[in-house]
Amino acid sequence: MNKVREIREMPDEQIRLTWREAAETLFRLRLQAQTEKLKSPSDVKKLRRTIARCQTVLRQRGVLETAVRETAVAKATRVGRARAKVGRGRAGGAETKAKASASAATKPRVQKRAQVQKRSPGG
Repeated sequence: MNKVREIREMPDEQIRLTWREAAETLFRLRLQAQTEKLKSPSDVKKLRRTIARCQTVLRQRGVLETAVRETAVAKATRVGRARAKVGRGRAGGAETKAKASASAATKPRVQKRAQVQKRSPGG
């Protein structure tokens, strides 16, 4: 798709756009691979390499760190929202788990005796 020389000639915003498009296309191809056979499986490899090339050029320019940090913050926000939604529907949630683990730590443990099965001599 894009060779390194072509990517290096692009401005930062265009490289990020290429990276984002390749990532979205790769996501769609992975979903398609799970449900049906891909027409050209080599496209997955090409897209992964395109993403890597974009990241490499941005890292060399010194602008990738901010882009990755922004992406990580956005992802963490989405994950946090999803976990919050899951926790709302359950009875208890994180607070109940914390109370249960605290009370379990204060209770003494009771050891069970090992039970030995006796076999019959003919068995």
